[in-house]
Amino acid sequence: MAALELAFLALGDDYRLADRNQYLLARNSYLGVLEKYPDLPAIAAKALWYLGWISSDLATDGQQGVSWYQRLITLYPNEKLSIVGPVPWLTIRAADPDLKQHASYPKTVLTWADIAHLEIIRHAVSREQAWQSFAAIQKAGADEVFAAAALKVLIEHHGFDDKSERLVREYLAKPDADGILKNDLLLALSDYRRQADTPGGTQ
Repeated sequence: MAALELAFLALGDDYRLADRNQYLLARNSYLGVLEKYPDLPAIAAKALWYLGWISSDLATDGQQGVSWYQRLITLYPNEKLSIVGPVPWLTIRAADPDLKQHASYPKTVLTWADIAHLEIIRHAVSREQAWQSFAAIQKAGADEVFAAAALKVLIEHHGFDDKSERLVREYLAKPDADGILKNDLLLALSDYRRQADTPGGTQ
């Protein structure tokens, strides 16, 4: 994994302050990792994920980011996600209230493809593409909390419709629904219904 860490260092001391030249340097470093270790899925899948992240989140080229995520899904559909979060800011859930500052994942173990689909939902231009990735997450049997988090991202970036409203209501009805996600989804649903019930609002 040293090659991955070295590539990340190209973004500087704080990736949030990196400039375009640093993006390109990091991108080329990850491409080099990908070229050198194509037969080591644990490394290659993460390199592809970083390429997607640099493109979509740092360089704000969502379309290019989606292309990298799709390539990851195609080449390494079953590669398990390591326990260490892929980037500093990504936290799917807090498994222990005493470990709130640590990224953690369900014991069912997600795949890199699951995470890539989540990012496609976030950056997809079309609602159809976002729904396709959400359906893939459901089909893969991902952890229920992760699927609910993906639903939240879908709603935040592509809005509500009858189908998403039904799925939200189904999740809210679960007795073991994650408390934080439940509150977020309930608030989003309440806002949607308020707008829908307002003359001239969402139909």
